[in-house]
Amino acid sequence: MDGALRSGINADLAADVGTTIVLEPLAHLFPTSTTPRPTVVRLVPDSAAQDALGDLSNRAEWSSAYRAGARQADAAAELIAAVWAR
Repeated sequence: MDGALRSGINADLAADVGTTIVLEPLAHLFPTSTTPRPTVVRLVPDSAAQDALGDLSNRAEWSSAYRAGARQADAAAELIAAVWAR
């Protein structure tokens, strides 16, 4: 979730939650200090997706960013499935 002024993602607010899935589409631009836990999955763009994001204000580039994110969907589903069943 977008924290805007307080934090990049506010994942610390879910510290007491058992399973947490953190979506960080701009993790490469705004690094966070999410504490690793066995029930936390961080979904971040890989290097190809980071390149595809390009200029975020240019809507013409959004379709390539979408395709890059969709390409990561199978791997993300595996990560989520691994913690969701716990």
